[in-house]
Amino acid sequence: MTLNPGEEKEVRFLLSPSQTAFLDEDMRWLIEKGEFQVQIGASSEDIRLTDSYTVIKSAYVKGKDRRFYARANVISADGKTADREI
Repeated sequence: MTLNPGEEKEVRFLLSPSQTAFLDEDMRWLIEKGEFQVQIGASSEDIRLTDSYTVIKSAYVKGKDRRFYARANVISADGKTADREI
């Protein structure tokens, strides 16, 4: 998402648990339990926001059922909301 200088928008990402899956040693897609950190910034050396989320139970997901794009709600300064897939 790109913003113009001085422009502000609130963005809420809606992740599917399958988007956190990785291939385990048996080549199965695993959603691993634990606490995970999310970092947002201009670059990996310029982190400006940090938060976390928790997966409470490990699970396997079929590769064909994995989601690859996150949905996002973008809320502009005037309160208008737009849904996007990014």
